[in-house]
Amino acid sequence: MFISKRKNKVYYLFYTGSDGKNKMRSCKTKIKSEALKFLTTFRESSKIQKEVIFANYKISDLQTELIGFAKTNYRYKTVKEYKSIFNNFINVIGDIRLKLITVQQIEAYKTFKSNEVTGETVNKHLRTLKAGFNFAIKLNWIEKNPFDKVVKIKIPQKEPQIFTDENLSDLFKVIDDIRILNIAKFGLNSGFRLNEILNLQWNDIDFSNETITIRNKATFRTKSGKIRVVPLTNKLKEILLIVQGNKSESNIIEIKPIQDSYIFKKPNGYRFSPDFISHRFKKYCRVAGLPERLHYHSLRHQYITDLIKRGLSINFVKELAGHSDIKTTLGYTHITTEDLRQAINKITINL
Repeated sequence: MFISKRKNKVYYLFYTGSDGKNKMRSCKTKIKSEALKFLTTFRESSKIQKEVIFANYKISDLQTELIGFAKTNYRYKTVKEYKSIFNNFINVIGDIRLKLITVQQIEAYKTFKSNEVTGETVNKHLRTLKAGFNFAIKLNWIEKNPFDKVVKIKIPQKEPQIFTDENLSDLFKVIDDIRILNIAKFGLNSGFRLNEILNLQWNDIDFSNETITIRNKATFRTKSGKIRVVPLTNKLKEILLIVQGNKSESNIIEIKPIQDSYIFKKPNGYRFSPDFISHRFKKYCRVAGLPERLHYHSLRHQYITDLIKRGLSINFVKELAGHSDIKTTLGYTHITTEDLRQAINKITINL
């Protein structure tokens, strides 16, 4: 926003309108001091007008704006979560104006949801809503985030979600579906997320360079949005041979006719849904009599924990796991009593 004198020696105000277009307005004076006063008055009136408009924005307005942004930048699952959680929030406290939301109202929402869902789920709601209100700050709709002063629910520490060797032995004995068994073993030996495995195609496997590429596709987006290339180990090769029905490694490169087909697929060639595999896997865990805390994602916990136990650099583990933040990788580490015993036994004390 600025003033400038035109050929007729009259000052004009140049500014950007609410529609994003450049506009100008006559200051109706040839005197600069008067034109500057016009500029100041116009700027203040524009500011007040914007504040009045922003003050009227409600939670549903933020939800609409946020979902529009998320559809372009995030996965479908994230968009769905934003929509669901904001709907929950509106249903409990009402579709009120953003600037009128208080910490007390958020605490009331937290208490209400605590009677319906787990503490972990409540905290997820709080994180999502806080991110949404941070987006409102970027839009200049609000100045402060009311969620900044809200304390998350303290979650008691849970037992590590990892398998013992005996657990895995018992589990693999009861899995009578070779498709589920192959997917489980591939997850255990790669640490890939289930959705990453189910979206793997043969052209993601480079047998010459012995690599696997987790890439974005028309129907799949990686969690971080980044492409990840990891080593193709001998154990993973063995599983791929079994999937193909081959008995020798020399046959495994003869897959040109099925380059675009999914590796782990239904008889009709379509992908399995993550829910189908995770539910079937959980049933096998129960048949094997394993602890209820164990599920398919525990295979990923197992893989990452084993890498760290074997002394692999935490930065390498982060890359293999596809984490965008090293804090997430550290969250997968578990020190067992046996780990502590082995460490202590290495200590030699001379008396």
